[in-house]
Amino acid sequence: RDFCLSRGLGDVYKRQKSLFTLLGVFAYGLIVVIALIGITNIINTLSTGMELRSREFATLRSIGMTDKQFAGMVRLESVFISVKALVIGVPLGVLINYLLCFIMNRMGGAIIYKPPYKAIILCIVVVIMLIYAIMKLSMMKLRHNNIIETIKNENL
Repeated sequence: RDFCLSRGLGDVYKRQKSLFTLLGVFAYGLIVVIALIGITNIINTLSTGMELRSREFATLRSIGMTDKQFAGMVRLESVFISVKALVIGVPLGVLINYLLCFIMNRMGGAIIYKPPYKAIILCIVVVIMLIYAIMKLSMMKLRHNNIIETIKNENL
């Protein structure tokens, strides 16, 4: 009799474990898809912005801006974009994280809130690297454009 009871609990445990595994895979899959959509959106926005400003960059280069000055300007711009994104995103993410913890505690949980320092540092590094890489690629595309043709072209 005890053998049947323990066997039944083992089946329930296995079912619950497989359900949690399935939910975990689904949740992480959803997170990855949302992250990829966000990264694609960032890439599209930044590269389109650089292409739309190609006339401005060509004008600056035609009046004497060197490649080194152009690279410095784009680097500084990517620092400003990164800082702006992080100043808005990190506090908002910490606030949402705290609110979720607060809601779970009100529902009967006993969760102690600890800011996710490793995740915050990882996000800061990824955002800086991503924006820098996108700006670098866009800059390489613009560097090879003919200055006169770019200034003449109004159909961007």
